[in-house]
Amino acid sequence: MKYVLDVSIGLKWVLNEVDSAKALRLRDDYRNQVHELIAPDCFPLEAAHALTRAERRRLIADAAQFWVEIMAYSPLLFPSLPLAHRTISTWRTSVLGVFFGRRNRCARGFTSSQSRQSTAQTHYA
Repeated sequence: MKYVLDVSIGLKWVLNEVDSAKALRLRDDYRNQVHELIAPDCFPLEAAHALTRAERRRLIADAAQFWVEIMAYSPLLFPSLPLAHRTISTWRTSVLGVFFGRRNRCARGFTSSQSRQSTAQTHYA
């Protein structure tokens, strides 16, 4: 199965949060080629931003170390900029969700938000 990965799931690979175990199972399945993971090309920057914020708040000691761990199993990155204007002009909902939903109808969204958890629960409950 192919999943569109939100950075919140990548963060759960390195931070002990609610549903980290599910996120780690997804990552392990990806490593074992059970699933394919894709993400917008801003995924590395979003991960770096979230980790540096956590470091400034003294929740973690070394953002760079955690970023390297996340990127070691980075999903396949897709360019988001070419379709951003058209997506914003056409849809007034989640830009990333629409971009990947339209670009690849086989992909299922995978985020840690409540609205998307049902997708994950099918395979990782």
